This record gives sequence, C-alpha cells and structure tokens, in this order.
Amino acid sequence: MFKQFRFRSFISISAFLFFIMMAISGAAAYIKPEGSVASWQSWSFLCLGKGEWEALHTLTGIFFLILSVIHIILNWKMLFQYLKQRSFMSLEMILGAMLVLLIVVSSVKNIPPLYYLMDAGEYISDSWAKNGTPPVNRAERCTLLDLCNQPEINISLPEAVKRLKDAGISSVDPSLTLEVLAGDNGKSPAELWVIISDGMITDP
Repeated sequence: MFKQFRFRSFISISAFLFFIMMAISGAAAYIKPEGSVASWQSWSFLCLGKGEWEALHTLTGIFFLILSVIHIILNWKMLFQYLKQRSFMSLEMILGAMLVLLIVVSSVKNIPPLYYLMDAGEYISDSWAKNGTPPVNRAERCTLLDLCNQPEINISLPEAVKRLKDAGISSVDPSLTLEVLAGDNGKSPAELWVIISDGMITDP
C-alpha cells in the first residue's frame, strides 16, 4: 500500500501542513477579542476558544520553524548552489531584503499603509466588546455569591437566583462561578449576566 518512506518528502509535506494550520490559527488570533471579553462571551471560532487558538498558533509556529530548518539543512547544497549562481547581489535578493525591511520598519514605526492592517485587526477585536463587557474584573470567575457582594453590583443574591431560575437556568448554586454555571447550561457568562441584570448589557 505504501511505498518506501522518503524523509525529505515527509519534511516538506509536514512543513506545508503546519504552514496551513499556522495560517488558520493566525487568522483566528487576528480577529479574536481581548482576553476578558473572550472569556466573558465564551468566544469561539471554528469550535475553538481564544486560549486554544493561541496555544495552537504557538505550537504550530514552533514546529513549522523546526521543520523549515530541517528542510533548509536537507537542501543546503541546492540552496547554496542557487545563491552561488545568482550571487547575493541579485535582483531577487535585493527585492526580498527590501520587502523584509519594509515590513519591519512599518511594524516598529507604525507607518501606513501596512500598519492599517494592524488597525483593522484591533478594530475587529474591539468590535466584540459591543456585545457587552464584564461588570467587574474577571466576573466570569466570580461565584454568584461573590458577584452579588461586589460594590458595583446592585443586585441581591436572592433576586439574582430568582431571575436565573425564572429564565430556566438549572442547578443555580451560588458557590459556582458564572463560567461553570454558564457552561452547565449551554450559555456564556455574558448571557447569564443579561438575565441577572434584567436585560442590561454592560457597555465597553
């Protein structure tokens, strides 16, 4: 069924597949919301959350780098021969170096138009906050009891429990965090907060 294993082909194909995964995870990282907003809204993209995409992007990037180095080592003679024939002062080398320099300078100095790409990413990330932000810092990690005891929250624990139960939320345990309670009921902490606060969405 399988022909003889070829290490060079394995490295090339693996590097290509890791490149695709890195591109997809990079796109997710480009549009993801800010950390607290992502947790508050249980944000996900292609069924993966913010932390999962960040871990995937980091690991695929590391393995792509390793495979790329191995690929260069395996093809060093061919690459060296090409550089020798074309010389380091070839038009391709000069244009490639100029492109890299342009990207580096634009990133560091915030020079348009390339920096507009970063602005666009921040705009997309910030747009998620329009759906509501946590009423207090790390609200999703607060228990229902702790949340109602916050000075900023003008809602009593009995009232919060009643509103949740009236909305069909099951097993309303004040000792559970909003994150756990939301997960048990297939909702986000933000959706529970809308119920608790009687429809109020916290402005960013």
